[in-house]
Formats: sequence, structure tokens, C-alpha cells
Amino acid sequence: MRIVRSALLVVCAFGVSTAWAQRMREIREPVNVSRELDALSAQLPESAARLDPELNRAVEWVQQRRYVEALTILRAKVRRDPDNLDARSIAVTALIGLRQYAAAQTLMQQMLEKYPNNPVLLNNLAWLYATADAPPERNPERALSFARRAVLLSPNSYNIWSTLAEAHYANRDFVRSLRAVEEAQRLSIEQHASPAQQVVYEYQVFKCNNAMLAFSIFE
Repeated sequence: MRIVRSALLVVCAFGVSTAWAQRMREIREPVNVSRELDALSAQLPESAARLDPELNRAVEWVQQRRYVEALTILRAKVRRDPDNLDARSIAVTALIGLRQYAAAQTLMQQMLEKYPNNPVLLNNLAWLYATADAPPERNPERALSFARRAVLLSPNSYNIWSTLAEAHYANRDFVRSLRAVEEAQRLSIEQHASPAQQVVYEYQVFKCNNAMLAFSIFE
């Protein structure tokens, strides 16, 4: 029976993977950032960037994965304006893109001391702790704590619900992860998120369903 169920898992996984690949081909809007940065990149301060050509340029560099160029702009910006939260937030995204987790963590914690109830900062720290490659930056328990705080402060943000889903996933709570990403999907549809953002949530659903299917074999 176990062999049959394992074979069924392979067939199901292949079918889902084929459907996923087809869905990716159907999306016409290009995804310019890697999956692990999509939710974080979506938090970039677009309104401020539109008012500031330097920030706008830095956002464009981040979206093109040209993180070093983005940081060159942002360092100069922060030197002139140390309390510029938007510039620092974009810099964090660039640092995570370079896998400079310790630097990103330090920068966010410094900002969090000034803005302890800022949901974007809490969200970004949660994302870092949930997705970093290894300790000490990878910390699923802290990821979940920060993500829950962020959701309480900004319950209508689909990006933050997506981060909560990733935090639950990092803690191997796949049922709660799926519920959180389904809420992210619902809010993103209501708020007319881009097709590229929808792909991020579809991938999270795919990932949760595969994890639950795999674990069900051993029940």
C-alpha cells in the first residue's frame, strides 16, 4: 500500500508541477526578482519613490537585481538624510538580495528601535528570519513572532499575510501556512495586485499543498 501511495504522490506532484509550469508561461508580466524576494520587494515604498528620483532609480536597480548599484545610491541618500526610512527599507531589500543577512538584520533592528510599531519593518525582519539560508539569521520562531505582530498592525496587507505564511512554513506548520497565503490571495484579488504578485501566492499554495501531501504519506 505504501508503494502505491508513493507512486500516487509522484504522479500527483508531476501533474501539479506541469500545471505550475503552464501557469508560469501564461503570465505575461515578467517577474524581475527571485521568488524569495518577491514578497519583500513588494513592500518597497512606491509612493515615496515616485516623489524622489533617486529612490525611484534605486527601486529599479533592485527590481533588476542590480543590488550594488542600488546600494551606491542609497548609501549617499542615507548619509544626507539618516532618518530616511524609505531609503533604508530599500537598502534592506538590496542587502537581502546580496545574501548580506547580518547587515540587513542590523539595519532593520536599528530602524525598529526608532519605529517599533512599523509593520513594514516587522514584516521585513520576519521575512529575513524565515528565509535566510542558515543560522543565526534564520530563526523560524522569531519570524513567526514578528509576522504576527505585523499582521495585527496591518491586517489588510496581502504582503504581510504572505510573510506570515512563509513564517508558518518555516516552522513546518503547513496548515496554518496555507490558510495565511489563502488570505493573502483573497486580499490581493480585492486590491488588484499585479499578475506577478499573484504568481508568488500561487507558488506558496503549491508549496504548502506539496508539503502536506508528502507528510500525509507517513500518517
